[in-house]
Amino acid sequence: MLNDKPDGKLEQQLKDLQLLQKHLTKMYMKEGLTYKKALQVAQKTIESENNIFGYKGLAWICGSQDLEYFCLYFLANIYVPTEEEIIKKSKAELSEYHIEIWHELENMVIKKDYNQRNYICPRSFGKTSCISTPLAIWCACYKFKSYIVIASAVEDTASSFLKNIGNALTNNLKIEKSFGKLTDKKKLTFNSSVIELTNTVKIESVSASSASRGKNDNFTRIDLLIMDDFQKDDEVATDEARIKKWKLYNDSLKNATQANTSIMLSVGTIQHKECFYSRILNTRSWKSTVKRCVLLDDIDEYFNTGLWDEFYKIYVNSKDEDSLIHAKEFYQKHEAEMQYPMLWNEFWNCFDIALKYYESPVSFKQEYQNDVNNIGEKRFKTTVTESSLDIEKHKFLKSILIIDPAKTRTKTNGRKKDYFAFALCSLGDNKVKYIRKGEIHKFRKDLEFEDYLQYTLELLRLYKDVNYVSAEKLTYGGADILRLQELIKEDIELNRRDIKFEMHGDNKSKDDRINTIVPAVNLGQVVFCEDDSEAIEQLREFAGTRYTLHDDFVDAVATACKIIDEIEIKKPGSIYCVNGATLGWNL
Repeated sequence: MLNDKPDGKLEQQLKDLQLLQKHLTKMYMKEGLTYKKALQVAQKTIESENNIFGYKGLAWICGSQDLEYFCLYFLANIYVPTEEEIIKKSKAELSEYHIEIWHELENMVIKKDYNQRNYICPRSFGKTSCISTPLAIWCACYKFKSYIVIASAVEDTASSFLKNIGNALTNNLKIEKSFGKLTDKKKLTFNSSVIELTNTVKIESVSASSASRGKNDNFTRIDLLIMDDFQKDDEVATDEARIKKWKLYNDSLKNATQANTSIMLSVGTIQHKECFYSRILNTRSWKSTVKRCVLLDDIDEYFNTGLWDEFYKIYVNSKDEDSLIHAKEFYQKHEAEMQYPMLWNEFWNCFDIALKYYESPVSFKQEYQNDVNNIGEKRFKTTVTESSLDIEKHKFLKSILIIDPAKTRTKTNGRKKDYFAFALCSLGDNKVKYIRKGEIHKFRKDLEFEDYLQYTLELLRLYKDVNYVSAEKLTYGGADILRLQELIKEDIELNRRDIKFEMHGDNKSKDDRINTIVPAVNLGQVVFCEDDSEAIEQLREFAGTRYTLHDDFVDAVATACKIIDEIEIKKPGSIYCVNGATLGWNL
């Protein structure tokens, strides 16, 4: 019995011919032919041509003029997902915006309309795989450029980039058939730093910090420079770091390119109003394109009204242990009505993207919307509170007291003088963290140290399950901890308890430390006592250390949330730290 199912190889050849016909038609339409006439010419060209997919055949010619065709045919294993991959959601079809960018890159190389292009795209848009990588491979295969350099902020990132290019070229039968064998690992360099091709093209990866001024290959200067993920977080954190990064580009990389004939591609995400990519965006010699994840004018209004507002209230209900499940059920019930336009609808999911927004609206708008106008915006959009009576009904697995003493030696009197901040944190059996007591104080100047110690003892007497105390070490250098231990030995009630004392410090910037708790607080995974209004108000006002007068309490909460996750129950009534050194204790 004959098998009516078409042969797989024959079916693929038919698809390849259809793809070629489609793009030849587009090519002839660019020359002024109507669609009908262009299609006829494309069909006759294919019918009369003996060399279609062979060495420098019709496919090779089409690919030299059409980056989209080159990617969809020669790099199909990367850019054309199989049905199974689509079902598993491990790959998705490209968006119309990816194709649009390919056409712009194609014009940059062939028509030379711009020699410097800058793409500011959202996280997870495939910036490297769908923009930087295809341009580098296309230019290398056709020798449009002879010396290609990929610069990334971290050397490992640049090396990974080059490895992916190497994998795309190795054992690629379609490329070998049309271009000949471009790689020769025995005779030419082929590693994570340098790839040399048989057509004399050289591709090199460098870290952004590497000195590239005057860099050349056999007296050929860089003629394609790709700056992909060119900045790290610490290169954005301060004015000095941002200026240094910009100077590195201007003094080194920029001067390493071939005058008049080189092209430069910049691909990344904006992290600050004055970061590297923002400066490129504001440089008139660069053609810049900014893409947003959610294609709505006001995402704050959209996500905080209507069905999405109802969804959020279900999601952050701290009294519901299955709030995420119930929120998802609500979404599934109203899924059709809760859809919104996105840059990559084929891959992104409205439910998942909304969760990212709710975790940290400010971070979302920066990383996914490329909107840095919100820098200086308040971080905590939601603070869930309960009465002290309701909080104390919960079962707690561990309880700690974190203290952030006022920096009396470094701060002046008056409004700028720090508060003493106290965060008494307990982890509930429902996995929610409860700030059972949150306090900020300015003690009497002449008795500040003594009053601080007495207030700490008062909290320990009041909350009898607390058996771990940690104070920030910068202010008193441990003198407060030593004195507390002495006072407890003299205290009839407290000396019976096994209370562990430590000092804490963190090499992270304060902004980075506080940013780690923004999602948890906004999603109601950290609950505050409604009586502690002054401390909560200070937390709500936090908009980044540069834009906030006082950040004592929010810093104490961030430290408490970190440390309570690091300690484990050793036996009833005692706890110990798993990795105290990593927290900067007792250093």
